[in-house]
Amino acid sequence: MSKPNTLLGGFESLGVVQAPQPAAPASNDVTTSERHDVTASQRQAGKRKRAEGGTVALSLRLSKRDWVRLHEVALHDAVSLTELMRRGLDRVLADKGLPPLES
Repeated sequence: MSKPNTLLGGFESLGVVQAPQPAAPASNDVTTSERHDVTASQRQAGKRKRAEGGTVALSLRLSKRDWVRLHEVALHDAVSLTELMRRGLDRVLADKGLPPLES
């Protein structure tokens, strides 16, 4: 006899609950670039336009250990990680005699 699925509480044999099935990829899946209205032909031609809007998103890759440390600092200071990073960037700019970030 097989062991009941503990995630479903053993009710699958009653037909009440079915195990979740992995979702099939949608035919309309798009890449990040395509979500930003960049066509495949523009990418191939090297004509991808960056920073077109008023706000630009950045990615920052950190080790899990560094993320935890920064997250704890942000929680202690009651600010978001974004605000913590903006403060750091403002400090770099100030050290170089430049004005802080605009917003």
